[in-house]
Amino acid sequence: MMIADIGQAKIEEIDVGAAGANYGWSLREGTWVVDHRDETRHSRLPLDDGVNSFTYPALQYGHHLGLAVTGGFVYRGKTLPVLEGKYIFGDIASGRIFFAEVDQLSNGKSTPFFELPLVYQGKQQSVLDVVHASRADLRFGLDELGEIYLLTKQDGVIRRFAASLETESAISPIDDPVDSSSK
Repeated sequence: MMIADIGQAKIEEIDVGAAGANYGWSLREGTWVVDHRDETRHSRLPLDDGVNSFTYPALQYGHHLGLAVTGGFVYRGKTLPVLEGKYIFGDIASGRIFFAEVDQLSNGKSTPFFELPLVYQGKQQSVLDVVHASRADLRFGLDELGEIYLLTKQDGVIRRFAASLETESAISPIDDPVDSSSK
C-alpha cells in the first residue's frame, strides 16, 4: 500500500504502508524536523533521531515541484509497456505527473523518481495548459484492465493515458527531490 502524504508547509511524501509505523506527524515533514513556532522553517534530523523510531518516506519532494501530492496506482495495463510496474502519482495543484519503480520504493531510502511528460493534441503540454487553469485538481483512476486515467476537477474531464514517441524520449529523472530552501 502506498500512502501519499500531503505535507504541511514544505515537503510532499510517498510512504510504503507498514503496520504500526509512525510517520512522524506532526514532528516531521518528510525527513525534516518541523519548527512549530514557524512551520515554514525546517531543520535537519538530530544525530540521535533513531530513538524516535519514526518511519521516513520512500520518496519526497519539495514545493519547488508541487504543493500537494496525490497518490496513484502501479501501472499494470498493456497500452504503455514502458510504464509497466511503475507507481504513477502526481501533484494535485501543479498537475505534474511522476513515476517511480514500485520495487525500489522502500521507507527511509531516497527513491529516484521521474516526471512523465505529456503530449496532448499533438504537442507537449502541462496539465495546467490542457485545463486552462492555474490549478489542476488532479486525481487518478484505474480501470479493470489496469489502464490509468487522469481526472481534472478544473474542467471535469477524464483522460486515458496513451503511448507517445515524444514522451518516451523526454523522460528524465528528478535530480534533487527536496528543495534546498527547505533546509
